[in-house]
Amino acid sequence: MVLSATTFSTAALPAGRHTITARYAGDANNAASTSPAMTLRIRRAATKAAISVTPRKPKDGEPVRVEARFTAVAPSSAKPNGKVVVRAGGGKVGKFKLKNGKMKIRLPGLKSGKHEIKAVFRRTGNWKKSRAEKTVTVKKP
Repeated sequence: MVLSATTFSTAALPAGRHTITARYAGDANNAASTSPAMTLRIRRAATKAAISVTPRKPKDGEPVRVEARFTAVAPSSAKPNGKVVVRAGGGKVGKFKLKNGKMKIRLPGLKSGKHEIKAVFRRTGNWKKSRAEKTVTVKKP
């Protein structure tokens, strides 16, 4: 009796449950066979979020640039994709698309005082939700 084995590897399966079977077509000496099915569950990958605002200390009415970065947490190494919801001062600024795990927007001038800026990455098929927040203090003129 000769035992043999084979391996298969892929990174193309999305999050969710997948049924896997192995099939042998057979040859002149061995009959065809199919393995019992096994279920493989692939979980959504975790993400880590960071946000930056420039200038760091804006003046009253000065526009600010917001950049949010979403990175995969190991063992995943892919770039997250999907939409990010941005809020500033309690109001929704809008939904923006991630490109290579990054999103950049420009906010019109903020009034003096403290503003909480949040970027929330919505859960998608392969990614878990994450968020980043930054408090920006706008100085009076």
